[in-house]
Amino acid sequence: MPKKNDDFIYSKDMNLKTRNDVKKALSRVVNGLMTGKLTNISKAKALVYALDIMLKAFKHDDEMQQFREQMEMDKKIYEYEKKLMEIEEYLKERGL
Repeated sequence: MPKKNDDFIYSKDMNLKTRNDVKKALSRVVNGLMTGKLTNISKAKALVYALDIMLKAFKHDDEMQQFREQMEMDKKIYEYEKKLMEIEEYLKERGL
């Protein structure tokens, strides 16, 4: 059974670790538009815009790596703060 045009999977191969990965993802979106596999123009525009910003923001691969590491650290800090707030709430309920 042939695939529908809606079967374009946006997340496939979108593991963006280097500038080269971003370029591949950008070309994949453009190819999807040209072949007709990608029919949702608004999603395509959003993807192209986001990928273009990534290429402009990160001139080198090590900048992307540093950004990714910082995002992971921020995520861990957020999780710890959330747990701390839960503990504080529990202690307030107990009157301690």
